[in-house]
Amino acid sequence: MSDSETRLTELELRYMEQSDLVEKLNAELVAANTEIHGLGLRVKRLERQIEDLLRSVDAPANEKPPHY
Repeated sequence: MSDSETRLTELELRYMEQSDLVEKLNAELVAANTEIHGLGLRVKRLERQIEDLLRSVDAPANEKPPHY
């Protein structure tokens, strides 16, 4: 094999390795984005629950007891 053929073969192998790595990284990125989206939804739901709890705790404190 000539020097040019050897270099070309090495470049092709490196390209294949890089392509494989890019595919793996892309899959990881998609999985991370899916998890982040799910966590964002959970945070929003928890924020609503906390707001509801705070409203329910504050409401009775502002009212006079029934015996007044």
